[in-house]
Amino acid sequence: MLRGLESLMRDVLGMKEQRTLVGIMTGQLLEDWREYAFQKSRLAMQSQLSIEQFAMEFFERREGEWWNRDDMSERASVAYKSERAAEIVDFNLREEKIDALEKSLWQLTYEAFGLDPEDSHSNSMSTGEVFKIEVKPRPEPQSWR
Repeated sequence: MLRGLESLMRDVLGMKEQRTLVGIMTGQLLEDWREYAFQKSRLAMQSQLSIEQFAMEFFERREGEWWNRDDMSERASVAYKSERAAEIVDFNLREEKIDALEKSLWQLTYEAFGLDPEDSHSNSMSTGEVFKIEVKPRPEPQSWR
């Protein structure tokens, strides 16, 4: 998500992103990246499902009570944080492990392709392609005179 936000900010600021193919992952490195992507997606879905299930249970327990929508959402959020605190901690710990795995996979990728970790890179887990990303200002539009 952060990379998508960075891309949006570049568009807003008038920057152009240029991607250059630097290599193609294969073997265990590619499999590890795919496993990472699966685990990250799975955790996000489990977290969202937990929140939605709790919200449904919360609203069913409060059936017949009248609150405005914002108040109800706020009450559900507060209740979720207190009633499911242990679950939230578990999700956060699992997310930290997944983030650490991503860092180690990037380190392995940098080493495998001789890349500078200070540069910006992206990869495609479906094709195994690894790209170097360079950000340049967009050229000023030529005016028609």
